[in-house]
This record gives sequence, C-alpha cells and structure tokens, in this order.
Amino acid sequence: MGVQQLLLIVLGVIIVGLAVAVGIWMFQFYAYNANVNAILADFNSMRLDAITYWATPIFMGGAGKETDLCSIDALASAIGFDLQDSESILQMALVKETINGSYKINSFEDGELVIHALGKVTKAGKHPYIQYEYNLCTDELSVEIHAASQFPQ
Repeated sequence: MGVQQLLLIVLGVIIVGLAVAVGIWMFQFYAYNANVNAILADFNSMRLDAITYWATPIFMGGAGKETDLCSIDALASAIGFDLQDSESILQMALVKETINGSYKINSFEDGELVIHALGKVTKAGKHPYIQYEYNLCTDELSVEIHAASQFPQ
C-alpha cells in the first residue's frame, strides 16, 4: 500500500473513534437529563397526591386544609412513601423507590413539604440530586437541582 492509502486508513480510524466517543458522551448526557426530567415528573405526581390529601375533608380521611391535623406520616402514606430503617442508627426514614430514583421526605412543617431525590443515572460518577420544596398552604414551589454521589447525611 502507498503512504497516501495508509494515511487515509489512519485518518478514517481516528474519525470513527471520535464519532464513537462523541456518541457515548451524548448518550450519557441525554440519559442524565432524561432522568432529571423523570424525577421532576414523579415530584409533580407526588405534589398532586399531597394536594388531594390536603384538600380532602377530614370526615373523608383527608387533612381538611388544617396544618395541625396533617401529620407527616399520614401525608407520606397518602403519596406512597414507606417507613424504612435509615443509614443512621436508631432512625427511621420515609422512603419511596421508583425506576427513576430514590426519594426521601426530609421534613413537613407548617404545610411545607421537603422531599429530596437521588436519580439512578450517573454522569462523571454523580447522580442527579434534587431538592423539592412545596408549601401546601401558599402553593409555592421551589426546586434545586444538583449532582451528588449519595444522599447527604
């Protein structure tokens, strides 16, 4: 083979290698973003379940829009969370698992529900970590999206 043909083969191998690397990077990037969007969709579903429980009258098994009558356990049960052992000693956590990620209720005080989520997809060793705060009384919503390797302690 001539030198020109060898250079064309080397150039072709380099171009194919770069295309494969870019394709892998794009797949990971879009999978990560799709996981974030799926978690946000799960959060919206949980928010609707929480609003339903919050607005249901007391005699029908809801909270009747009363913060004093709405406990974290009852609300967590209404939106599908289970009580499980936590990583910490002698603590329990309200946890929910879906195909998109793991969810933990961090707190529920004065009508403000705080849920944290850790996605299943990784990018550079980090998972999507989303903090979702929703106030049932004022209908205010706050979402913060970060990257983390695990739930913070």
